[in-house]
Amino acid sequence: MMSETVLQQIYNHLKTNGIDVYAPSQHKGDCTSPYVVIRGGGVVQLLTVSSERPIYTLMFYVPYKRFFELDVFKDKVKEIMKDLYPMVTYGGNESEDYYEESNKSYMKSVEYYGIRRIKYTNYERSVNNGGY
Repeated sequence: MMSETVLQQIYNHLKTNGIDVYAPSQHKGDCTSPYVVIRGGGVVQLLTVSSERPIYTLMFYVPYKRFFELDVFKDKVKEIMKDLYPMVTYGGNESEDYYEESNKSYMKSVEYYGIRRIKYTNYERSVNNGGY
């Protein structure tokens, strides 16, 4: 049996805590209540040789007539996300508020970082260790 990915764990944790959460392209129609979309956002290479930091982006949506709820909703989810420390940590990067015409909402995103060991190929292992 495969273990859950970090994205699945974030999804399940938010869902368990009463947050309406979706993977990319799952939510259909206009935004009628606050929800979160989670996605992988690439990887940042650390200065150390053996690890990297995957980026997890949480996108917060609220109906366009409820703009002032956007930061309140974001802060509520950020508080829930603290339970997942140290698996994921708040990255400090937050986007500006953005009006999303396609679903009549306001959106803001926040980045979180994970950490994982880089899995080397035999070639990379031999180069990093000065040969076999």
